[in-house]
Amino acid sequence: MNKTAFRSAVCIGALGASLLSSGCSKETADSAPADLILTNGYVYTADAARTITDALAIRDDTIVFVGDSAGAAALADAGTQRIDLGGRMLLPGLHDAHIHPLSIVAPGGCDLESVPMPLADLVPFLKACVSRLEPGAEWLVVDQWNFTAGNQPDERYTNLRVALDAVSKELPIVLLGNDGHHGAANSATLALARTDNGDVVGISGATINEHFAEYREYIGLDASGEPNGLINETARGLFGIPASTLEQLPGENIMPLIAAKLASNGITSIRDAAAREISLGLFDYLADTGQLTFRLTLALFPDFDSYRNEEGRIDIDAIIADFDKVRKKYERSTLIKADTAKIFVDGVIEGDPLSTPPTLPNAAQLEPYLQPQ
Repeated sequence: MNKTAFRSAVCIGALGASLLSSGCSKETADSAPADLILTNGYVYTADAARTITDALAIRDDTIVFVGDSAGAAALADAGTQRIDLGGRMLLPGLHDAHIHPLSIVAPGGCDLESVPMPLADLVPFLKACVSRLEPGAEWLVVDQWNFTAGNQPDERYTNLRVALDAVSKELPIVLLGNDGHHGAANSATLALARTDNGDVVGISGATINEHFAEYREYIGLDASGEPNGLINETARGLFGIPASTLEQLPGENIMPLIAAKLASNGITSIRDAAAREISLGLFDYLADTGQLTFRLTLALFPDFDSYRNEEGRIDIDAIIADFDKVRKKYERSTLIKADTAKIFVDGVIEGDPLSTPPTLPNAAQLEPYLQPQ
């Protein structure tokens, strides 16, 4: 879709369904020529009557006519762009109220793309990723790991830690779950675990209860009581895992791909459900270069550890003050607003009943979880 057409699609989503059905009828359109007309389509107006028409006209990014193709054609002149929809549907833009936009395109590194694999297939896949790393690389961070399917053990690879150690025992390796809550690590990563005061003691059967008791339910164990490689929720923050690959890329390398992905799926408005400070510059790049083709609400999510005082308490007032600065930064923007904060109160309902003992879900529920035997 060309730029003019896409800008019009954004306008449709932003102005809303009622505008399609009533605010820009044939009777209210003036005779000035339209910039764009779309005809011979299935135009769903989403009004109370679920009206279907077949054409609309746009001028200056505003819908000025919704009706039949003949009426739209009457607003065309030599300079009007015409698109024959050929019976295809046109509807108001979609709003995604919970999305992590930096996760919707491949980062160009090691990406499992949510494809389930038995551990026997996962090992050679990850070895190939290691072979592509730049000389001197200090981590292998693997995106879009499917933690709910695949990962079948066998006699050689009895659990995830054993499999990841077969890839490398020296290079820290971490798999990032495609849900944003789960992960897996090899022994080199587990050895990097730090206590709250910054001491590197590593995670083992001996240190879990002594140093990491508060993370106990987020760390999977094997039958002998040693870590089996599973690291979930806040336990993933114990190792100094590098920031997202995408967040480290220049805006021009990745952000147009994200905008195009949203557009191709009819999404014209989103809420970034966990926007971190490091990613704000990427969205600024799109806005500053005129490529921000979707409206964006930022649900700001802080690095809580960076706000801890000497007593280990989180300075909530400082977080709010910093959030307020971001909100004010965008208060004059017509496309970006930052009026939401993201706070994890409990957790998620997914667990791992196959670990020993099982890793239980941790989201608050009215009824207790069934503890697998």
